[in-house]
Amino acid sequence: AGIDAGRQLPLQCAEALADLVRDWVGAGPSVVKLPALIGARSGGNPFFSEEIVLSLLETGRLVGTRGAYELVRPLDALEVPATVQSLLAARIDRLGEREKHALYAAAVIGKEFARPLLEAVVGARDFDLDSALSGLLAAEIIHERAIYPVAEYAFKHPLTHEVALHAQLTEPKQARHKAAAQAIEAAEPTRLDELAGMLAHHWNEAGEALLAATWYIRAARWVRNSDLTASQRNWDSARKQLLPLPTSSERSQLLLKIYPELINLMDRLGAAPAESHAVFEEGIAFARQSGDRRTESLLEAAYAWLSSGKNDWATVVKHAEISIDLSDKAGHLPVQLFGRFILGRAFAWLGKTAQSISMLEQVKAIGSTFDADKIELLGWRPYVEAMSIRGILLSWTGRHAESLEFDAHLPTLVRRFGTHSDMSQILCDRVSICAMSGDVERARQYAREALHMAERFGSDRNIVYALISNGSASVLAQRWDEGTGFFTRAQQRIESSGTGIEWGMFMGGPHALCLAGLGRSDEALLTALQSVERARAAGLPNAEAQSGMFRARVLRMLGRADLQNELESQIKVSMEGATKLGFVMMIPGLLLERAGLAKLRGDMDGMKRDLAEARRRFAEMGVTGWDDYARSIEA
Repeated sequence: AGIDAGRQLPLQCAEALADLVRDWVGAGPSVVKLPALIGARSGGNPFFSEEIVLSLLETGRLVGTRGAYELVRPLDALEVPATVQSLLAARIDRLGEREKHALYAAAVIGKEFARPLLEAVVGARDFDLDSALSGLLAAEIIHERAIYPVAEYAFKHPLTHEVALHAQLTEPKQARHKAAAQAIEAAEPTRLDELAGMLAHHWNEAGEALLAATWYIRAARWVRNSDLTASQRNWDSARKQLLPLPTSSERSQLLLKIYPELINLMDRLGAAPAESHAVFEEGIAFARQSGDRRTESLLEAAYAWLSSGKNDWATVVKHAEISIDLSDKAGHLPVQLFGRFILGRAFAWLGKTAQSISMLEQVKAIGSTFDADKIELLGWRPYVEAMSIRGILLSWTGRHAESLEFDAHLPTLVRRFGTHSDMSQILCDRVSICAMSGDVERARQYAREALHMAERFGSDRNIVYALISNGSASVLAQRWDEGTGFFTRAQQRIESSGTGIEWGMFMGGPHALCLAGLGRSDEALLTALQSVERARAAGLPNAEAQSGMFRARVLRMLGRADLQNELESQIKVSMEGATKLGFVMMIPGLLLERAGLAKLRGDMDGMKRDLAEARRRFAEMGVTGWDDYARSIEA
């Protein structure tokens, strides 16, 4: 009682209003954000805030007693209470026709509006806009924000804007949105990409679905490198605009652009398998119906890549092979590269080392016929990515010096493309090579750069890989607590996004080593064993071999007599696995662990033999990063 419904609290009183709401509803977990939400929704108006709380109580969404209320379910939005709607509608009804006409035009533009745009939306040459604005200012419905270089205004309360917008009849409102879109396009020809989202909104509200879809696509491309979530939202909005429309050439061309981008963003940001599969099936059916073999092959490749993030390698192989067959028949080089990169990577994960290298050599051969570094598909550079994976395989198979040839070009590639393409995965690949060769400083440098780039682009999947790479670099530096932090963050990101699962297969081993280094021996033993068993159950000999090598290190680090037989068995199994895979680089590392086991057993001759053999093998490959580790064993 006694509250002025038109009064808005000064900015310095915003916290006081939040305190009042908090005193009323309480501070429980379900309502902790409610004061801020109500403050923003009400525009700081205490009467509106009170009515919002009363509306939540009356509708049963807020239950309990004063100071201890709880929300029955999370709020997607705070609706305008009927009492507030009636009050604001009555205020609008009391305005003159001239003021109402200007108000409705302003509401269509937005909560803030500039006079030139308002003038264009109002339209009538003989309309007295100055008088209309003066009337709205006098009624305290709007306030002036700026006078230079052009006059700018804003609605005094967000709810007033909302009521004014929804009070309009459909056809006049659509006409105003159309006028707003046309005026913005004419006034800002150099900022159309930046304003694409706003234009899409206006054309959507104008009922022009095809134009809206065109602008949603433009908006999606504009924000792709800065806000992947917004990009995905715009691509999906474009799709939803187009699906109900009758068949046309323009509609078909737009949908064929949309489907591969949506699959790509579902991979980068994570999506439920059923959701991504449904969009893929919809898109592939449309591409086949349209007879567009290029888009069909790109969709197959994109879905194969998405499936690798789910650790579903049978699906990866199936769709990558289909993509290669289609792109070969169509002669489309970029997708030929993309499909082969994905299939080569899948073979590496599945332990088919020779087949993987062969597939990646095909990429190199195809790419040698043109400037393949420049090829970009869906934000990926398939040739560069393929050469990066090839470098890892060369290092693992003992061709370490050859694997470093790619590193010489990497700084140039990052300078050329890193602004517009997320190359964090390539940087993470370098960490893998450094980890095998014991190059601590370069591993940490690449890992830092990878995480910075991945977070800048915002792909959950790449952030997972970068976090794991930073953890691996920390392991090399024996920074156990730091490494555990990175691995924990990576696991949290996998669980929250549902992507990057394949990288998680390689995380347990080094994480277990961190736990051992921190003295958490029971956790270390369990984590190391589970990592091996998980890789074996998934049918991934590559991950099993690496997990086994780390488990051997954990067992030796703990140095317990009761673990020596397990250590011996693990070294033997890992040796056999590495030999079968052709992972020559792993053998000297395992020999070092066997030397450490011999020392634990008092077999100094055995220790010397294994150390000598490990050093000989490392020397043959030009690897010196494990010298200190070897000396620590014999010390």
